Amino acid sequence: MALCGQARTVTCMVGDNSAAHYAIGLVKPGEILVIDAGGYADVAIWGGIMTHGAIAKRAGGVVIDGAMRDVAEIAEMGLPAFCAAHVPQGPHKGFGGVIDGVISCGGATVAPGDIVIGDDDGVAVVPLARQAELLAASLKKIADEEATIARIKAGETTARMMGLPEPELLR
Repeated sequence: MALCGQARTVTCMVGDNSAAHYAIGLVKPGEILVIDAGGYADVAIWGGIMTHGAIAKRAGGVVIDGAMRDVAEIAEMGLPAFCAAHVPQGPHKGFGGVIDGVISCGGATVAPGDIVIGDDDGVAVVPLARQAELLAASLKKIADEEATIARIKAGETTARMMGLPEPELLR
């Protein structure tokens, strides 16, 4: 499972998914719905019905600082979906929220339009204003790792490459 796209942000009241329902209607193709549900793990604010709606709007995925349900169904549908918890308890509706504001998701600040990248290792947020700088740093990191792998294949050890002190060997 992987995602990459620009953030469409949502803040939900605890246990209330009405703002997330509304945001589905606003999402543009490829956008990632990033939802601040306060990290609340006792009530799911996302499920199968909402996933059908997001797929119909061609959303690029969903990231929730909170809980979701219908996890197996969502996985079968193929929408990249990341959350802090899974729980069967459904939400209430009607207390509101905010769409397109600056939010906190998993401790990261997320502004509308920021780049959201996720895979099996987790989710990262790239502030749009820093995209060029972070792309250059990422490409350098990839090149450095490729060079390290080449050295390993040539017979060097990672301990030697890092200049680590030799530990005491007990026999």
